[in-house]
Amino acid sequence: MARILDLSTEVLLMIIKDVEDEGSRQRKAAVSRLSLVCKRLNDVCGHILFRSYPLVLRKKVRNSANSPLELWNVKVIRSRLRHLRSKAPFVRVLRLIDDVYRSSTSDGPQVSFPPEFVPKLLESLKTLERVVSVEFYGSYAEESVPFAAALWDWLATVRPTTLAFEGIFTFPKDLQQIDGVEELTMKPYKEGTSHVVELLRAPTLHLRYISGDTHVKLVPYAGLKSLEVTADILRAKLPPRLSDFTQVPELEVKMKFFFDVDFTFHRPAAWNQASRQLPTLFVDDLASWDVRRYDGLTLKRYPPGFEGELRQDHLPNEEKEKEEQEEIARHYQRRAEQARWLWRY
Repeated sequence: MARILDLSTEVLLMIIKDVEDEGSRQRKAAVSRLSLVCKRLNDVCGHILFRSYPLVLRKKVRNSANSPLELWNVKVIRSRLRHLRSKAPFVRVLRLIDDVYRSSTSDGPQVSFPPEFVPKLLESLKTLERVVSVEFYGSYAEESVPFAAALWDWLATVRPTTLAFEGIFTFPKDLQQIDGVEELTMKPYKEGTSHVVELLRAPTLHLRYISGDTHVKLVPYAGLKSLEVTADILRAKLPPRLSDFTQVPELEVKMKFFFDVDFTFHRPAAWNQASRQLPTLFVDDLASWDVRRYDGLTLKRYPPGFEGELRQDHLPNEEKEKEEQEEIARHYQRRAEQARWLWRY
């Protein structure tokens, strides 16, 4: 009589994946428990449990002082590397995290992915033969961190289809090509990283502009099909005419501009500044874009001939702006009255 364990790995994965896709924590935990039943199921479940693997060297933890994850502990890190090697056949998406907390009192290297540790890291990375996506998460510190040439050479041998860099990295100018990159994320996009975007020329591109004035204009390259840009419109010193998409009408473009403020009563002034600045950043006529104010400013360009509604929330509207200011004033008046009532009783 045939048993369920006699089924092929592909069929067992389909059965288990249906359970895992339900999304509830209980069902995900069930897959983890199922992996402990026997070696056969452990091997099958590994394709689900360790397909996406976060390798944490250091990581900031909110609302936690001196968390073990924030410390450079060589013994612990080597243990994590051993675990990664043991799961190498299952790993398809690799996320490498070294979000270092810089402090004059903290032990360990003060830069993300320290050069002296890269050889040890590469010993484990070279055991990964099925990786299709690699993401590097570093620190958003004031000083740029040189990205190790040896790590880039490893990427060139792996040839991931999806590649991401988040953190203040700088890259050498003489980088070798990485063939086959279909999607690239570069956060931030600035001097020191722009030549990587130009080198790889991924069809799908995600960029982020952060505070500072080292930004460069993006010139759409041949083969670019989809572009997503995020930026802090108030803190990033964006140059005028930052974007020119007039020559690439077929390019799918989505842009997200934030104007974060510390206090609610600053919001109307921040909105006014952001909405007035917006048209200066484009060569394109924004009349052909959908511009919406929702958790910032979201812009999306639609192809010529689009017949749906195109919002233009950035256009000056003195009546709405006055209503918002009055509503915020009423909000703070209510807060003040509540505080007086609590103080009285």
